[in-house]
Amino acid sequence: MRTFKLIMAWIFVVLSVLGIVGALIGIVASWQIRNMATEATVNLLTAGETAVTTLSNGIGRIDDRLAVTQQNIQTLENNITSTGADVTENSLVGQAISAQISEETAANIAEARATVQAITDAVNTLNAAINAANAIPFVQLDGFVPELVGDIADGIAELEQGITDFRTGVQQRREERISDTVGFFTGITGQMSDRVGQVQSRLETAETRLSTTTDRLESAKVRLPRLYTTITIAANVTLLLIGIAFTSLLLHGWALAHNPDLTLKDLASGNNADAGQSPGVDAGQSTGAEIE
Repeated sequence: MRTFKLIMAWIFVVLSVLGIVGALIGIVASWQIRNMATEATVNLLTAGETAVTTLSNGIGRIDDRLAVTQQNIQTLENNITSTGADVTENSLVGQAISAQISEETAANIAEARATVQAITDAVNTLNAAINAANAIPFVQLDGFVPELVGDIADGIAELEQGITDFRTGVQQRREERISDTVGFFTGITGQMSDRVGQVQSRLETAETRLSTTTDRLESAKVRLPRLYTTITIAANVTLLLIGIAFTSLLLHGWALAHNPDLTLKDLASGNNADAGQSPGVDAGQSTGAEIE
């Protein structure tokens, strides 16, 4: 029995040392993991904020071009209405109208389309940042970006098609002198004006949602590092308690290893020294007392 206690005592000592070392390593590693997670999260959210800024600036430029386009379409429609029958009879008038729509409106639409294409990288970056951030617990960002920008691109493509239809109509009516020219032209310009309004509405929606995304990114940028710190502190407290438990086990195991005759009651009460006296020593003391 004495040998068994001795073996178990040294096993407890070894396990306790390993447990204490493991707890200390866990405490150090938890802060390293916290720092790496914080850095990665902040970099990710910063990339998202940069992409939002790029998108917002691009959408602003598109909106400016469309505002000019809307003014040009309105001016064009007024010119068509005021010209009246001369649009049909006078080929020079038709040429002037064609030039106006070609050189001004078409240029603005083309610039808007180029801007949409230019912000594709920012769209992909923001979408990747949103998807990665949504994988983090307690984070929920709106993954609308590709779809909404795609809707804007589709609206601009429809405007370009409207310009093509208008040019074709001008050429046809200039050659054939069709009588319903004014109504035809104003119908196309009305459709184009409606399309511009639809795209501008989509741009406004995009701006609103980008603003919301920016607020959430900024909030997450502050909140997540705090959450990581809180989790790390909680883990440290747990590891500290585990380390204290292993330390207590180490002390008791060490005492038992040096004196296998100790009982569980002796270990629990802390009377290691008194209880550690062997029966032979007690008998010797009693004999000495009788002799005296």
